[in-house]
Amino acid sequence: MKRLGLFCGAILLAGCCAVRHQPQTDPKTEQETVAPALKMETITLYTGAITEPSPNDDPAKRAEWLAKRNREWKERLSATCGVTWPEGSSLTWGYGDIIRVTNTAENLLTLIKQWSDKSECPEIETVAQIVEAGPEALAAVGIVDKGRIDDASEISKTLLKRDDARLLENFRLLAKCYSECSAMACTEYIYPTEYVIGSVAATTNDVPCTTSIATVVPANFETREVGVSIQMIAEIEDIDYKIKYMLNVTVTGEPTWKDYSLRIPGSETTVHRLPMEQPFFPNLKLATQFTATPDKTTAMVMGGLARSKEDGSPGKVLILFLTPHLISRQDGNIFSPVRLAPEP
Repeated sequence: MKRLGLFCGAILLAGCCAVRHQPQTDPKTEQETVAPALKMETITLYTGAITEPSPNDDPAKRAEWLAKRNREWKERLSATCGVTWPEGSSLTWGYGDIIRVTNTAENLLTLIKQWSDKSECPEIETVAQIVEAGPEALAAVGIVDKGRIDDASEISKTLLKRDDARLLENFRLLAKCYSECSAMACTEYIYPTEYVIGSVAATTNDVPCTTSIATVVPANFETREVGVSIQMIAEIEDIDYKIKYMLNVTVTGEPTWKDYSLRIPGSETTVHRLPMEQPFFPNLKLATQFTATPDKTTAMVMGGLARSKEDGSPGKVLILFLTPHLISRQDGNIFSPVRLAPEP
């Protein structure tokens, strides 16, 4: 019996040791295995109600005010659109009631469906001015050898007050976000591309004879638009009010004409000229992409139609001044959704 008791005690002790040394599961590892992190996407929403930021300069109070705005918008989206906020999701409010939402693809698809039925895209008004200025005017405002200048509204006003600068064109374009818009201010020139050389018979009453006179008749006409044309697509880029432009500008100047006259000898001292003129159109194109801030003027030096004058001195240069304005007409709108997962 004593040996049996010792044997049973050894079994119990081994069992206790086995239990005591059993590896423990890490709760954190187990949680990650059961509930992996959800994949998040981000979209930007334009609510349509322009709201000024908090005037309070105290960083702590400012942060508290922003946190309150974020909570209010999360509650509003949950109540009106049925959006949930799993771990890893977020909402950030920006100036002008522009918000950035990070959430799962399913929640964002729900949000897009709800908001896209309520309103249309916001409108972007763009004021585009093309100014022609001489080298002295450019030097006076400090934009010589500069391709782009931000916040250039004062430069534009200063240039237009000078005698050696003039406003070539002034466009005001209004279009929805992501929509293409264009404007043109041109004069259409028509000119011949071919000349037909012929002759006509002429008689005089004084002398009973007939002579042949050479003629040139223009044929096969073409047209060319002279002036300024602009095409652009504007889209709101982020919560900081930035607007991305895809821009094409073409400026075609007045033509110069070159005479390819047909010269026909007359008498020993005279030569008859039959004019055949062809136009040469100076042309300047700008194709670019850049980001601008609403209500701020951006200046871009395009170049010159004529690089220099006949005497070799620098000619005039064209400068594009572009000022965007954001126009709100609706109560809510999505304007910049990113790629989302397809609907189930």
